[in-house]
Amino acid sequence: MEIRPDILAESLTAIPVTAGGGQPGPLSQLELVGTLGVLGRSDQISINQWRNGLERLQAVLVERGCHSIKQLDVDFIDGPVDEDIFAALSVMEAFTRTVCVKPDIPVSINVYDAMSERAVPIFDLSLLCEVPTRPAPSFFVQKHIQQLAADTPTACFVIAPHHFTTPLDTPSPSAVALARCMTFLKADQVEVFEQGRFLGAQWEPDADAEPPNPTVIDQLPASAFPTASRLYIYSTKGYAIGKKLASKMPAVRDIELYETMEADAVGVLEAVGGGGSPMRCEIRHMTAVSEEGLRWGDKADELPSIEQQHVCVEVPEDLGHGDAAGEFGVSCVSSLLKIRGIEELKLRLEPPAAFQSFKRLVRERRHGDTIEGLPGRFDSIGWTTHMGIHIWRPVGACFLLKPKSI
Repeated sequence: MEIRPDILAESLTAIPVTAGGGQPGPLSQLELVGTLGVLGRSDQISINQWRNGLERLQAVLVERGCHSIKQLDVDFIDGPVDEDIFAALSVMEAFTRTVCVKPDIPVSINVYDAMSERAVPIFDLSLLCEVPTRPAPSFFVQKHIQQLAADTPTACFVIAPHHFTTPLDTPSPSAVALARCMTFLKADQVEVFEQGRFLGAQWEPDADAEPPNPTVIDQLPASAFPTASRLYIYSTKGYAIGKKLASKMPAVRDIELYETMEADAVGVLEAVGGGGSPMRCEIRHMTAVSEEGLRWGDKADELPSIEQQHVCVEVPEDLGHGDAAGEFGVSCVSSLLKIRGIEELKLRLEPPAAFQSFKRLVRERRHGDTIEGLPGRFDSIGWTTHMGIHIWRPVGACFLLKPKSI
């Protein structure tokens, strides 16, 4: 049976309190209270309201002589696991010490998505920037946060407005200790995005704001995400964080970057390093590229092997939309072909007029399975209207190139 703790507390108030005189209370033999749940966002019940309900339930049980609970089961619906978990776990610990038969009773905490019923849908790494210091998290709190981290399928860092104004370069000893013992054993993907991005956010970082760079992320184990294969960075201000996380993902295979500058994108790939299995990379919109074009190929030995590379590049404004923009595109392709392992390359230039100039140049320079100015021969030279590693997205038009295997 699952019930909210505040509702259970209200129900139990119908039972008389302990009479006194050494008599056992009416709930002195109560061993189980069922699963204490919290409703989802649609019902406007927060984890803090749940915490207040548990404190109320504890008081009602004590008044009726209960110190005999043998197991505590908790369900949190529609997470995420974020900074509110510290206070909730502290209240749970007080509950076990006050109304339970002993402090170390079995405690089960499940956090799941109400729609998919997946366990711990999102674990928000930014809670490491909010670790309490007075008092520091107890062993009970640390243990259960570690377990929630180990069970989550998705770890993310949610960038909030205060991350741009609060110093993040000196984590507390308690934050460092917690970070060092967290491993996300079941996480398949890691994400960086801004608070409220998928809920109609009413704010966005200033364009000239310094990206948050929380040094506590450095304290995570070297392989904190041992099986995570996907990295998504949705925020233009998320690349300092994204680089740190990428360096701790030995099994990363897919990287998707949304709005990014060339230097940031290359930085993420450098953080992955030159070892490991071939991977796939999609960059939805890249800016701040020099007029000479992309220069990733110059660092090919420092980058991972990439079998699929999809990228949309903003042509520098000074190049216009004519031949110079077309040559810019050819230069970008030439550099990308130097990356080890390339089997499929898709390139789109923005604005569309610049892409048309590039398309014209490619058609003029194509000779069978070669293109003048580009190294090697190609199994496929053509055009498509879709990009995307996992989900094909219509993009208008892009260049498709598949080198011949050597």
